[in-house]
Amino acid sequence: MILPASFGKVSVQRQLDPRFELMHQTDLPDETFYREAKPIRINACFQIWKRGLQPRQIRQLPSKHNDFEVVKTLGNADFVIRRIGARAGDVIEIPDDRTAARGLSPSSNYYVRATNVAPEQIKSIFHAIDFTETRKKSVAVPSVSKPELVALYHEVVRQNWTAC
Repeated sequence: MILPASFGKVSVQRQLDPRFELMHQTDLPDETFYREAKPIRINACFQIWKRGLQPRQIRQLPSKHNDFEVVKTLGNADFVIRRIGARAGDVIEIPDDRTAARGLSPSSNYYVRATNVAPEQIKSIFHAIDFTETRKKSVAVPSVSKPELVALYHEVVRQNWTAC
């Protein structure tokens, strides 16, 4: 089937019949589709699913990490990570005058506070994350979910830990 790219996300796959098993996935290139003879960009993928007798193992993404937490207010945050848009995943510094923090609304951003590690160390890990593939798995507006954010952070920490 040709499906929206969001079918590559764990959160969407969890909603499918648990007896479906993903056999193959290929992300489709940009400008695969046309409208009125003009190429248009739609994030899509080709997937092959098989119905089985047994439920598949449904992958769970972590929702928390010991190094940081996502807080509700900008006043409690050490820095911000863009949640949606072309810059989803970008680390954003909070201005000293937090009342002048235009563009940092909670609906478009995650407010991040360090819990067990220095904020600068956490920021450097987030800077090392490549959010390209995660952004591509959105249909219209690129986005990064909180579980994806935590999983990507965890993966970079794990890779650096095992590389030492």
